[in-house]
Amino acid sequence: MIPLYVILTVIYILFFNYRPVGAGLVFLFDFCYLVILPGFTLSRLILNRTPPWLEASTSLLFGISLFYCLLLLSSLTGLRISALGIIIPILEFGLIVFGTTIMYRRPQSIPVVSDKGNDRTGLIFLVIILIACTILILLAGDPLLYTGDSQDHIAYIRAAARSDSVFPEDFLYRDGGMLTKDIRKGLAHSLWASLCSIRDYSEIVPIWKYVSLIATLSILTALYSACIVLFGNAAIGIISCLLFVLFYHNGLRGYQLITNAYGFSF
Repeated sequence: MIPLYVILTVIYILFFNYRPVGAGLVFLFDFCYLVILPGFTLSRLILNRTPPWLEASTSLLFGISLFYCLLLLSSLTGLRISALGIIIPILEFGLIVFGTTIMYRRPQSIPVVSDKGNDRTGLIFLVIILIACTILILLAGDPLLYTGDSQDHIAYIRAAARSDSVFPEDFLYRDGGMLTKDIRKGLAHSLWASLCSIRDYSEIVPIWKYVSLIATLSILTALYSACIVLFGNAAIGIISCLLFVLFYHNGLRGYQLITNAYGFSF
């Protein structure tokens, strides 16, 4: 893990701004480096051995939970959210060193979840579904319809990124009172704002479809994992993912795949 961490950290430092490779790619990399990687380390520490399909979900779960805890601490202490870009890599290094020591000392244990549902065919179908959704989301993007809520969410994330705070109190949100205290906006919005603020970037529209991409892939992976844990059958997981993509909120006839960025899934 340490060599991988060093390589990813070097790449993270080299991406000092969004210009060389594009905002979307750097945004995705930062999410993997600052959320998924710490979550993966915590998953290995807490659960030890788990099948890959479950490890993907638990890495996301632990990574987001850790980030949310840091955001809450930032809100209570007044720490700028851009500082998480330094705090998390240091914390991650400590987790890796601690985890490496524990792994050497800890005897091999029984897997937390049985491999009964670890069906390679099911995993192949899941990957196909994830790739198809990725292509659809990246090609379609969010049309930003005037009847939708995208502009509202984008404005809130942009305000948080510009003010470098967990919950923005500037611009529209300074004197709006309860009119701007929307329960739909929470730590998920602060997470996206943090990833932008770390790079001193506040243009949310170019990375908006990538937020929907992350949310959609997370939902499908979690749905598949839940079906395996509950029913021990990969076929049920695949059918559930297909039903979600094709029929939930009008499926492909609606806009649910490209509006998962709203943050309700987080």
